[in-house]
Amino acid sequence: MKTLFSKLLIRFILITLIIIMVFGFSSIYFFKVFYFSIKEDEIINNGQVILKYLSEAIMEEDLHSLEKWLEIIARQNNGQAWIADNDGDIILTHPVTANKGTRVVFEKYEDVFKGEVVTRRIESSYFESPMLLVGLPISGINNSKYSLLIFTSVAGINSILSRIQRFMIYSSLIIESLVIIIAYYWSKSLSEPLKKMNKVALQLSNGEFGKTIEVEGDNEVGHLADSINYMSKTLQETIGDLVAEKNKLKYILTGIEEGVLAVNEEKKIILINSAARKLLKIGDKDVNGLKVSNLIDRIEVSELLRRTIKEKKNFQKELHFKFQHKDRRVLIRSTPIYKDKENLWGVVALFQDISNRWRFEQLQKDFIANVSHELKAPLSSIKGAGEILLDKVVVAPAKQREYLEMIIEETDRLGELVNNVLALSELDFSTPNYKKARIDVNRLLISVSKVFKKIIKKDDYSLQTVLAENNLLIYGNEERLKQVLLNLLENAYKFSYKGGIIELGVEKAENEVRFWVKDRGKGIPVAELENIWERFYKVDKAHTPDQKGSGLGLAIVKQIIEESGGRVFVESKYKQGSVFGFYLPKI
Repeated sequence: MKTLFSKLLIRFILITLIIIMVFGFSSIYFFKVFYFSIKEDEIINNGQVILKYLSEAIMEEDLHSLEKWLEIIARQNNGQAWIADNDGDIILTHPVTANKGTRVVFEKYEDVFKGEVVTRRIESSYFESPMLLVGLPISGINNSKYSLLIFTSVAGINSILSRIQRFMIYSSLIIESLVIIIAYYWSKSLSEPLKKMNKVALQLSNGEFGKTIEVEGDNEVGHLADSINYMSKTLQETIGDLVAEKNKLKYILTGIEEGVLAVNEEKKIILINSAARKLLKIGDKDVNGLKVSNLIDRIEVSELLRRTIKEKKNFQKELHFKFQHKDRRVLIRSTPIYKDKENLWGVVALFQDISNRWRFEQLQKDFIANVSHELKAPLSSIKGAGEILLDKVVVAPAKQREYLEMIIEETDRLGELVNNVLALSELDFSTPNYKKARIDVNRLLISVSKVFKKIIKKDDYSLQTVLAENNLLIYGNEERLKQVLLNLLENAYKFSYKGGIIELGVEKAENEVRFWVKDRGKGIPVAELENIWERFYKVDKAHTPDQKGSGLGLAIVKQIIEESGGRVFVESKYKQGSVFGFYLPKI
């Protein structure tokens, strides 16, 4: 930010520079015009003296005299002299720089034959440097028109102008240096007292009351300093009480967990506590006086406050918020506040986090709905098979055995569902107390491979195990991790084509260890991947009509891995296979 001192100094310097530059350029332009005008007049005068002799030589067709006079005029002007006819063709030059008969191509050359004197500065291939051209008309035989073109170098004039320019630049630098010194001390004498006042004013704005300024001089600046000193002492006495009262309310609002937001009738914020700031993602910036609609992107909040102001009644509403990367359910209660019995002052809104209560209610609802759905199918099958056997609809022993096996299979499904529900319940509502220890990941994979190979031995499947190149260690519960890997392997087994290859692997991934189970089975549609880890979620039965399960296996895997400090992942291409796995910290 530019200070008053710098502004005064810069402006003073700029004004001086502008004056010097305008004067300098004007002077240089004047000298340039002046010197060229003198040179042009000199050439014209010299040329006009000889024009009569040139005209006589042309009329008498005396080429020798013509060459003599051209040589004289060329030497007088330290340049060249040409004679051209009315068609613009060169008749004679001295010294010889252009061929006879060559056409003159200089701009406005034709004006010479109108009886005018032409002067121009030109650059041409005939000459090595810029030249000054002066064209004079010559009368010939039978009133024929000729032109005398005199060329002289402008190098001498340019040399003089260069010396003048250097003189002007050096003079300007000396003058500007003196101006800078004078401007510096003059600007400082004006800005220093104001700088002191600004410092005290900033201290007052920051609540540092009682500060004073010491400025000498009985002038306007000194009187202003005395007024600021008086104001500072007065503010110190009066604002102290206001700050104390404000702090009382601030500490009360900071101490409560609920968010508090107060707005006036114009829906401008007059008070907000830290809990509301975090919930509404406002941060620590000052928002007092700002409109709620411009600051909070949830239109429901603005609408609730508007309705409370309009109807002057209490309202409440439940909203869903994303807070610290977690879903939050918040109950908002809005209440009108009054200055007195009739005049409305504004609205205060209380934001209460009811996420835990709402989540518990949703869990209850989801649990009842999902368990009821999962229980219905096996119970219906068991009941139907039992009724058929009881009513002796089938009497063949083979058919009866088939129905009895169906009952046992559905009973096993019920047992698996109950065990999974109990496992998730234990993970949800009890603190993990299983023992953790250092685990060699290669040894863990070998152990799991042996168990799983026994499961798939009877079927035409193969298991490939990919071990880490170096010994990797993790910290966790070995039995829980075996359960996780077996769950993932069983999933791959269920959804692989018969005779398929299942891969179990581990590798180092920076500061983590990556475990994976890969199959070349049916894969999962992209739309299904987002919810694959949810409880009771099953891939669309249209894609996997022959697979049965509780839909809790992957939810158990995710819960165990997250409690072990890791994270899960899934990659899949429909009809090409899937990769399920997780990362755990390396030690």
